[in-house]
Amino acid sequence: MLDVTTDDIKEGHKKVLESSNYGQEHKLIQDVLMKYPKNNDMIEIALKISLIDVTNSTNLNRYKSRICVPDLAKIICKIENFDERVRQGDITLVGELARCNGNINLFSFASKYCCYHNTLVYKKDDYSIYDTVIKD
Repeated sequence: MLDVTTDDIKEGHKKVLESSNYGQEHKLIQDVLMKYPKNNDMIEIALKISLIDVTNSTNLNRYKSRICVPDLAKIICKIENFDERVRQGDITLVGELARCNGNINLFSFASKYCCYHNTLVYKKDDYSIYDTVIKD
């Protein structure tokens, strides 16, 4: 078993941000979230959903017959105090968003959507991204 240090994590993060693909995509997500930080406009939310889906391979298209981007944008828009909750790092928000339609589990997408907003908009570190890399 490998011991991972804080320095290892910082170095890995630095390499990701400097990479030609991940670094540019992270910058794009940051720019879009800084331009549209709030979650009260369906078009802005749909834009952010789509960007995070494409750049992070959350595979929302796999569930297209059960939920589409406009429906997910409506759900996020209707979650009471979404922005305040993500600013405060409310971990229950990820689960609420992940189970928003009852038929599917959007945990990977929800963790990324909340994490990016918390980190890039509010400069905090209250959430972690969950995906197959972490799972494996």
